[in-house]
Amino acid sequence: MISKITFQNAQELYDNSSVDIFSVSPEYCYLDSFRNSNLKPIFFLQNTKSYKILYSLHEVYSKDLNILDIQSPYSYGCPIILDHGNPADRDYILNEAKTFFFNNNYLVGFYRIHPFIELNSVLIENIYLNRKTIFIDLQKNIWEKLEPRVRTSIRKARKNDIIIKKNITIPDDFIETVHDLYTQNLTSIHAKKFYYFNVKFFKKLLINDNINIYASTYRDEVVGFVIILCSRKDFLIEYHLSASNEIGKKFNANTLILWEIMQDYKNKNFLNFYLGGGLCSNINDRLFNYKKGFSNLTKNFYIGDMKFNHERYLNLKKEIKSQNNKIIFYRDEK
Repeated sequence: MISKITFQNAQELYDNSSVDIFSVSPEYCYLDSFRNSNLKPIFFLQNTKSYKILYSLHEVYSKDLNILDIQSPYSYGCPIILDHGNPADRDYILNEAKTFFFNNNYLVGFYRIHPFIELNSVLIENIYLNRKTIFIDLQKNIWEKLEPRVRTSIRKARKNDIIIKKNITIPDDFIETVHDLYTQNLTSIHAKKFYYFNVKFFKKLLINDNINIYASTYRDEVVGFVIILCSRKDFLIEYHLSASNEIGKKFNANTLILWEIMQDYKNKNFLNFYLGGGLCSNINDRLFNYKKGFSNLTKNFYIGDMKFNHERYLNLKKEIKSQNNKIIFYRDEK
């Protein structure tokens, strides 16, 4: 049986489970909904044949096509198995989910699977390898694992008096400074509109106890920042959002921030620092190459889908003559 549940019920189920990755939690899904008014956080519990599966996702309505779908929050999210039953029942469970969402007029579900979640702990019809991602083992000698170019960048930042601010109080003017820096950085790289977030979203993030921000300053001016997500039971931190201005880039301010984060959370006995991947699947991608300078450890990132109304999905692709290979091909997020 599948039923819609409240955010509070979903979070209680999640807190009492063995899963502890903040970016896939109901709480993060709720926070993420503030970045776009089209996102409606929605939570379901599937409780069938000893399986207990939690859905913490966004419902999105495409008014021009009269289409309803469900998708992951900005970073990750998918149907997570909290209690496992008999593996032989997985097909039954999957078909029950497809029937439920079909009957509730959903076209398709699009999921991003967190690399630290095992594939046998999610319930998804189709799974595709998307790209390699990078993580840092904080139990190792982290300075020795850095590539020489990263060590050089850290020394350069220190030599040029880049100061790292930690344990920051979050007044409104600081949030606006961070938001402006982030927006200006996106404009400078001609980023898609999809990646622009409002001030309210930043405020919701920065007042949350599971989220931390480090800022870099030069002569008392904020020149860069990195926002991380903390999963305390799993001793995992995740690189989430960052930006720097021209001065920050010139003096490698955010590289110094990442180094400070690594040291601080190693001292707090955290196990891993997940950096994520590049802007695309190409291993020569500039961002992926930058992150590789911190670690050569990788995890695979998978995406997935469940087509609840397969016939309509295929017909729609023919109707609009889409050449787009994305799962949500009909919504152009420029």
